[in-house]
Amino acid sequence: MLLSVANAVLLVYPLAWGIFAILEFYMFWKEKQNMKSKLEHGKMNKEDYLDQIKKVKTSLGINISYIVILLFQLGYVIINWDEVNV
Repeated sequence: MLLSVANAVLLVYPLAWGIFAILEFYMFWKEKQNMKSKLEHGKMNKEDYLDQIKKVKTSLGINISYIVILLFQLGYVIINWDEVNV
């Protein structure tokens, strides 16, 4: 029974982190669009844009890889649902 509770708790955490990952992805995407808009309107110079967009793209890449890992975890749980004793 103790292992069943542990499995249930460990299944909830990735789902909660998935919600935060999606929110973070949205924030990074919005920031990327805002920086692009500032560059087009002349509020930001090209050098600052390139420095900041590099950081945002790195963060987006990490975030996307995290979301993919969460999707694989969720798929594994769905495929092996009969073996999970919740």
